[in-house]
Amino acid sequence: MEYPEFKQQVQSGLFRPAYLLTGFGPAEVRKAQELFEKAKPGTVRERWTAPDSVAEVLVSARSLPMWGEHKLIVIDQADRLSEKGRSNLLGGLVAYLGDPTAWATLVFLCEKSPPPAGLKPLTACVAVVTPPRISVSSLSGWVRRTLAGAGIEIESEALDLLLQICREDWVAIEQELEKVAAAFPPGSRVGAEQLQFLVETKQEESVFDLLRLIADGQTDAALNKLARLLGNARRPREEVLHLWYWLYRQARELTAMREIVRRGLGAEAMETVGLRPRAQGILRRQSEKFPKSRLRKMLEALEQVDRQLKSSYTALPRTLLERYIIGLRQAPPHRR
Repeated sequence: MEYPEFKQQVQSGLFRPAYLLTGFGPAEVRKAQELFEKAKPGTVRERWTAPDSVAEVLVSARSLPMWGEHKLIVIDQADRLSEKGRSNLLGGLVAYLGDPTAWATLVFLCEKSPPPAGLKPLTACVAVVTPPRISVSSLSGWVRRTLAGAGIEIESEALDLLLQICREDWVAIEQELEKVAAAFPPGSRVGAEQLQFLVETKQEESVFDLLRLIADGQTDAALNKLARLLGNARRPREEVLHLWYWLYRQARELTAMREIVRRGLGAEAMETVGLRPRAQGILRRQSEKFPKSRLRKMLEALEQVDRQLKSSYTALPRTLLERYIIGLRQAPPHRR
């Protein structure tokens, strides 16, 4: 089953009893799970990792949800099932699929596409779904058709920018298209400048949220936010450097804005210190939430991270940002 057919089927609420998703990366799996959860609000997710006994999974599938209305039972690393697990899989699953429950959907995950020969019994009795494999030209056509369905036209320069920002990743592009459809009314024509502003605004707001969590000493929430921002980074060093740039720039601009507001200065002063006109409104609103002394400490720590990122010994750049967040917890949040 091709991904578009799978997506249309799930969005209509017509779930099959069991699926096998092959060749899906972590971001693609999350997107698929969101499709199920949006189609049936109240869906509860269970996750199993290569269980030796599929019987336990099927017992859960036959049991009514303790809360919510539907179970999405995800069996991860299905291609790594033990020989015993594979031998038990077919008999139990065939029996279950002969009389499946209406409140459960089984989703087997396999990293390889096509799946290995050991999973042939599974592929014979479930819907096998593969992620789309599309060229840049067909990807461009898909973007245009998707936006046209919302009554929005995208200019060629904006389309090229979108593909560049998302690195031709269809999951990331789909998420950006949802933002575009929500931000622009039908009949709009979206250019590169408008798209750039939309993407930067959304990213800026996310980084402001991360900064605020750090400043408030909410370490666990900040680490979770960092994980969501970095996601499944294909180029981790570049992604961390890009995020560091946003964190440092925002902390520096917030410090400048606090001083401008304290002195009662206006737009001319903002322009003099290099505050971007489009960001001045959000910077003014956000600056009230950050103590100056806390911002200074955050800037000092970020400068140290920068030196470490540029050194040759740094093997895990993401770890540096995690250590930065945890390190700031050592000092309690300062008062204004």
